[in-house]
Amino acid sequence: MGAKCLHILHHSLRSLLPSFQDHIGQFEHNLEFLGYFDSADSEFQDWQVTVCLYSALHLMNAHLAQSAHHFRSHGGVEAFINPSGKWASRRIDQTTFNAYKTLQNLSRISRYLANLSDPSNSSSSRIRPRHVRKAILNLSVVIAHFSALYQLTPKVTKEHCSEFSRTETIPYLRLCGPLEAYHGNLFLSVG
Repeated sequence: MGAKCLHILHHSLRSLLPSFQDHIGQFEHNLEFLGYFDSADSEFQDWQVTVCLYSALHLMNAHLAQSAHHFRSHGGVEAFINPSGKWASRRIDQTTFNAYKTLQNLSRISRYLANLSDPSNSSSSRIRPRHVRKAILNLSVVIAHFSALYQLTPKVTKEHCSEFSRTETIPYLRLCGPLEAYHGNLFLSVG
């Protein structure tokens, strides 16, 4: 195939792949969905954790789409964003990378009931409110990084988690609604 044909094929394929804005739209859609859960104490804690991961993943993919990189696997994304990796143009800082890896691990526990740190203990692979809290905190780190990098202003969503204290502040999340009205659960919003 000639160089001109390859160039045309590359641009044709590129137009079929999700753009930066497509990934940002899906990120915001996922955040909106996260707001529909009643409480971190609900029976859907596993899905709350999983939605946190996929929200972060769409931010990572938006970042990679800026330089026309698209991946089908978590491993491909990780190789490009890894602060120790060889692709300097798409690396993220260590703090954001660690937050993303934590979300991956929590989601793996949630989806496969597999605790990598203690595979022999099946009860340690159940998602609890503290895991939802950890997922929300790590998602907020990822949101903060990409909001600063791309001047993003995510749409407001709400999240509840009984594991948050009354005085706790979370970057890019804010408390919504009086605490007493929600039986001690905090309502959080991305903002």
